[in-house]
Amino acid sequence: MKSSVDELKAAIAVTEQFWDEYTHQDKNHMFWHVFHAIVQLVKESPSLEAGKAEECYFTSSELAEKTAYLSSKKLSIFSSSRLTSEFKNLTQRLDELYPSLERVASELGVDVIPSIHKESNSGGQGKQSIYRLCVKKIEPNHTPNTVHKTTDEKLTISDDIAYHLESVPKLPVWTRWLHNVDMDKHRWKMFLLTASPVLLVVLCSASFFLALAELMTPNFLGTLYGFTAIYITVFLFCFRYLIDALNNNITTLPDLMLPLSLKSALLHYELKEPGSKEGRIKRLTIKVYKAKCPICGYRVDIKSIGLPFRSRLIGICDNNPLEHRYSFDFTTQKGSKLT
Repeated sequence: MKSSVDELKAAIAVTEQFWDEYTHQDKNHMFWHVFHAIVQLVKESPSLEAGKAEECYFTSSELAEKTAYLSSKKLSIFSSSRLTSEFKNLTQRLDELYPSLERVASELGVDVIPSIHKESNSGGQGKQSIYRLCVKKIEPNHTPNTVHKTTDEKLTISDDIAYHLESVPKLPVWTRWLHNVDMDKHRWKMFLLTASPVLLVVLCSASFFLALAELMTPNFLGTLYGFTAIYITVFLFCFRYLIDALNNNITTLPDLMLPLSLKSALLHYELKEPGSKEGRIKRLTIKVYKAKCPICGYRVDIKSIGLPFRSRLIGICDNNPLEHRYSFDFTTQKGSKLT
């Protein structure tokens, strides 16, 4: 958790370049103002210049005052609970943008990205939370390879593509329940929903043997079979994507689940760190990825395509969907042209 002065300065440099390139629709969301307030407070801190990184922390009141100034809002709206809520949104968004921050760090030749830490403090100003700008080390096996611009290794502009996370727009009422589902709280609910067709088939099989043993009336058995057939048909029509997401950790949402302004969105099961003893899946969330076609400059959306790509998720250019197609790796947010 401790950070050196040089690491803090490197994290600030990553933050500034990342923000210069950031074009998502959530740029004006309040949690970003909180983020910039912490960064500005650290940059202006005498402790940083004095080489005392451990003293670069700020109370809730200091953070609230700076955030109000940067966002041009009234100070009164930034209560401790409001800052805590925005802090949670910020940490979640930074986790989602890890590949983008990692890429910027690689371009700058550093091995750290910014992170925000909150802790409780009881001091002369009463019980307040304190906030720090910390650094997160990039794991060596996740560090992107630097592109060497030599004659033999130079990549052509038409072969490679970089995807970026876009803010999720307002979703239809029937889709919102899928966004940011905490699997620690709702694991069994999601399991029962996804496995409900199988559970009904098992119930039908058990009922059949009970009917043979004359423990159940045939009329009820017929009603149960009819209900099961209708339920499975409706489930596969409306919720098939839940099975696909469980099998592959990610899948596209049907067009009926999307607002008219959105062409493509992905349903993603985010996994916990390997070896976690608290379950494998962290949360279920909806994500929107976009990219710019390196050939023609038009938008590239992620879609699920059948043969010849065997139901892979690939990036398809809005201008030339037949020829400008790219692979999609959501872990690195990169891809290359498919032939």
